Amino acid sequence: MSSLGKLDGWESLSPELQERMVAADLPESLRLDEYDLFLLGPDLIFRDGLLRFGYGTDAWGGEFCLDLDTGAVLVVDDSRTRTFVNSSLDLYARSLRLVAGLAPAIVGGDPDGWEDAKNEMQRVIGEWDAPAMTSDNYWDGLSWDIATGNYADQSAERCAGDHGWRRLVGPTEAHRYAEALGGATQPVKTTKLSDTTFKEQHAGLPTTVDRSLTEVTRSSDEKQAYLGGADEIPDFVGLNKANPAPSGPAGGGGGGLPITGSPILTIAAVGVLLILIGMAALWRTRRLRWVVK
Repeated sequence: MSSLGKLDGWESLSPELQERMVAADLPESLRLDEYDLFLLGPDLIFRDGLLRFGYGTDAWGGEFCLDLDTGAVLVVDDSRTRTFVNSSLDLYARSLRLVAGLAPAIVGGDPDGWEDAKNEMQRVIGEWDAPAMTSDNYWDGLSWDIATGNYADQSAERCAGDHGWRRLVGPTEAHRYAEALGGATQPVKTTKLSDTTFKEQHAGLPTTVDRSLTEVTRSSDEKQAYLGGADEIPDFVGLNKANPAPSGPAGGGGGGLPITGSPILTIAAVGVLLILIGMAALWRTRRLRWVVK
């Protein structure tokens, strides 16, 4: 009661609603490793027929709200999508206390402990509140994430042996990797990223993608669309290209040699001239010898 009474908006609640919330005995928080599954407050806000009373920071989190018409607890994510949590505020509080009791197994480094925690959650919460364990509802999805080790302590001290591999590929595959490496694998740290955090870290990504797509659609040649809209293939830096030979009358016609770039006919004419000079010199030498004799 003391924590609820300090929240902004408490005084605006009806006596009946205040009594219902006090009777539920909601915890102030529930934290697993670095993720807050539930934080009470920071205030009480009415929106779209819902009373927001808390929030979570993990991948399944959002604003936890009480549906005033049905009495059910829902979680509303950043896109305003509603996901069923529990049929009543009291059942939600009981489910939170159950998970708090399983926390040592959930954050531990033993995959068997994760699996046991998942099974216990599904069994007990399913007995209390069957709709809560319907596929893709909050507690069902969270229990499977717990079974894969997503809420386990990621520090190296708590993740010895091949547990890091098991988070990614499962016990059987991890054992094969360990044998291939000649021993236990090293722990691998994984981080869950919420939609909000991703949007904050990559705020410019939508603009970049839009610009790229716009540039491609501007291309007048569909064959060059893969180049990002450019109409000509760009030159590759670092490749030596032969100088093109001049063409037309000034260039003597024809193509040039790949090394010198000179016209072929010009080089051929020089070669013929050199041969004639050589033959003339040879003829003169023999003539001089004949005169002497």
